[in-house]
Amino acid sequence: MTSEINRTRLGITFNRIARDIVDALGYVGAMVALLEEDGALPVYAFYVDPNLATIEQVHQWEDRISKVLRKPISLSDPKSARVHVNDKQYKDNLSVQAFQSKKPLVKDDLFSLFTPVIPANKLTKSIVNGVIQPALGIKEVVAVPFFLDSLNGKEPEIVGNLFAAKRTTISPQDVQVLISFGRHAAAAIEIERRRLQVLQVAKHLTTEIQTKIRKEQNMLQQIAEGVVNVLGYVGAMVATYNQDDDSLPVQAFYVDPQLATLEQIHTWENRLSTLLGKKISISDPDVAKVYINKPGYEDNLSVQAVKQFKPIVNDDLSTLFTPIVPVNKLTKPVISLVQKALKISEVIAIPFFLIAPDGGDPQIVGNLFAATRHPSGFQNEEIELLQAFGQQAAAGIFNAQLYREIDEQRQVAQVFGTMAFSASKSIHQFRNDIGFVRGHLQLLPYLEQFPEAQRNEIIASTPRAIERLDDIRDRLDQLHEPWRPVKPKPTSINTCLENARQKLAPELAFDIDVKMHLNDALPLVETSADMLTEAFSILIKNAVEAIQAARSDDGLLTISSDLADDSHILVKVEDNGSGIKEENLKNVFKMRWSTKETGLGFGLFWANDFIEGLGGKIEVESIWQEGTTFQIYLPVK
Repeated sequence: MTSEINRTRLGITFNRIARDIVDALGYVGAMVALLEEDGALPVYAFYVDPNLATIEQVHQWEDRISKVLRKPISLSDPKSARVHVNDKQYKDNLSVQAFQSKKPLVKDDLFSLFTPVIPANKLTKSIVNGVIQPALGIKEVVAVPFFLDSLNGKEPEIVGNLFAAKRTTISPQDVQVLISFGRHAAAAIEIERRRLQVLQVAKHLTTEIQTKIRKEQNMLQQIAEGVVNVLGYVGAMVATYNQDDDSLPVQAFYVDPQLATLEQIHTWENRLSTLLGKKISISDPDVAKVYINKPGYEDNLSVQAVKQFKPIVNDDLSTLFTPIVPVNKLTKPVISLVQKALKISEVIAIPFFLIAPDGGDPQIVGNLFAATRHPSGFQNEEIELLQAFGQQAAAGIFNAQLYREIDEQRQVAQVFGTMAFSASKSIHQFRNDIGFVRGHLQLLPYLEQFPEAQRNEIIASTPRAIERLDDIRDRLDQLHEPWRPVKPKPTSINTCLENARQKLAPELAFDIDVKMHLNDALPLVETSADMLTEAFSILIKNAVEAIQAARSDDGLLTISSDLADDSHILVKVEDNGSGIKEENLKNVFKMRWSTKETGLGFGLFWANDFIEGLGGKIEVESIWQEGTTFQIYLPVK
């Protein structure tokens, strides 16, 4: 806790305590210090009777001492007004002595409260004891340590010190009253600790919600474990509302393993099951389920909390489980034994809702249950914090359920979308196949004009042109058949690249130098070979058209494949064509976007969608009038 504490409820409480000691009990002044993890006791509340000394006068005394010591001195700033309980140089400080002795100490020496924050010498002592103490009429000062009770039988924990100065003798009765104020300060510290713990859990929970939104069960278990492990409760459960049967089944259950193991819990369940002649479970959602409006469940704590729209507390553990575990002469002693063994003082059911945007009734999402060992049970501030925590859970559960519904809708849409893509792809393939055949036929009359190597390649592609005609015929024949998804198979990247190159052989014959750099040791990918070949064909054809648009006599197309890392293959399609303008790079994969007058704007869009569907991605880099590089990353099988 830092000096920002003054802006918190704890800081406000400390200041109120200091003021009440002065205003209500007639003390000259009072301070409250909080013990920190490093053993420091900084002053977080400081108040002096304004009728005796104004803040300006106090600052004047501080300035006078600061000038004498040639360093800043403050009696109220926690950065400097602090002592260290484990440091020997502070052994003469009244606060440290009270802390070490674990009891209130009274002295008639005001300086004992401030040494060695104010170094002890004749000059400083004369100012504090000879000027300030007489001016305020202080006769005695007292340091009162305050404690938090331990729940595990250990000694109470010292958490701070309360200081007060009085113009008369401080009696034992005065000390008892100050001890009561100290208990109030200790209670405020405990509440603040709880608040910080809840904030910590809520922050962690938010992260968990984001990372586990697809796994609602994991998220619910995280909530239950967070309530126990971070907030220190005996156990916790989370139930979610099932609208189909108006029930609240327990979906997550957790008990502090240091208090009871799962084996012990199952032993208790088996004992109850034997007594009742039926299965009893407090964690199985098929058994641990209550019905909100069903007769017989009125006395259940969870049902009462939901119906009353507020947290319900009870000191009887059985109220959480009735009538799942019928309460009778046989079961009551067993449940009481469990409650006694776990030292449970109270149980609570906290319903959480989603507020209707139209101002209607809140929508029930679920219930959060917790059990505490604290002798005073659940305090109001604690319940408020748990309610806030419950609302975090409500948002997370709602988002998880919403995500599940959307995911189901997305899967349905994906099937129809794939059907649509398949139909659009068929149109795209028709265009490509017809273009291939037309290009091949256009080249045949000019065979003698080509160099021998290119001439042989054109002749060698004739069977492929015939295959393309067969493909067109087959697709036309299949148009009346129902759409069927293509099952993925282990596929060679290099084979698909070679096939894509062969498909475009006639277009590559026009003064384009094609270089292939393929790694022969690549692993396989899981996909449809025909569809991956088509995706590569689109990218290669795009490169060819860019080279042709540049009207360059030294067109160069480089196709390569290699391992990008242990889990991905990298395919590159590089050209020295016309390139893509920088402002257009963001559009290349958009549907219906094309720089060609007759383009459908579908090819790159489909190729990118297909590659992403494999768990891969396509990146594009381009310099206008210099060339373009497409980088395709594909996950290995």
